Amino acid sequence: EKQENRGSVEFQVFSFTNKIRRLASHLELHKKDFSSERGLRRLLGKRHVCWLIWQEK
Repeated sequence: EKQENRGSVEFQVFSFTNKIRRLASHLELHKKDFSSERGLRRLLGKRHVCWLIWQEK
């Protein structure tokens, strides 16, 4: 039985990266989707914070 630690910083960074890739490909097709662009910027900020926390450990 595989146990996933979804609360770990590594998993959070990985999850944010996947969401960022999905949004980036969406924005390539829909260049004027500004709400998705805002969501992408928020995810980039969250991933950056998680990355910094991970680097401190």
